[in-house]
Amino acid sequence: MLEKISNIDQFIVSQILQMKRFWFVDEIFIFFSLIGSYGVIWILLLAFFIVKAELKRHDDRFIFLFFSGQGISLIFNTVLKLLTHRLRPLALDLTNFATFKENILLPISYPTDFSFPSLHAMLAFTAATLLSSRLKKHRLKFYFVATLISFSRIYLTFHFPTDVICGMILGIVIGKLWMRLNFFGFQRHHV
Repeated sequence: MLEKISNIDQFIVSQILQMKRFWFVDEIFIFFSLIGSYGVIWILLLAFFIVKAELKRHDDRFIFLFFSGQGISLIFNTVLKLLTHRLRPLALDLTNFATFKENILLPISYPTDFSFPSLHAMLAFTAATLLSSRLKKHRLKFYFVATLISFSRIYLTFHFPTDVICGMILGIVIGKLWMRLNFFGFQRHHV
């Protein structure tokens, strides 16, 4: 089963590498990959909604939940990467890596750490889940941005599709569990 999944992953990456590229599409996905780095876009969005007063400045509990949830995702991701040791797509195929570097000029270096799961996807979906719990009317926008950030990692062949899909799922699960665990913890504390 794992071998079949790995074969599908490698087939998708090879198709991405062989498809015709357009500079503006490359630039869009490079942009989304960059803004997803280290969760910077989510911190900026959090600050924006605080300034816009859709989140209250005194909502310290939610701000704590947001940053601690991102921290939990980062720690969990690091542990999983160290346990799985999955190489990145182009680290497995140096011929395609040379072709890739000729066709796409990246303003960022190709990642050298392990691939599974995608940190960009985990942070993006943890943030989207947490922000959506408080700012429900913006839920689709949060998940749309998270999806573009995540897909950019496949398009740029920084990750296999399963790295990203698992990162997305883990991000949602962490976000939902973190809200639930902390909601009950804060509720007990304040009753």
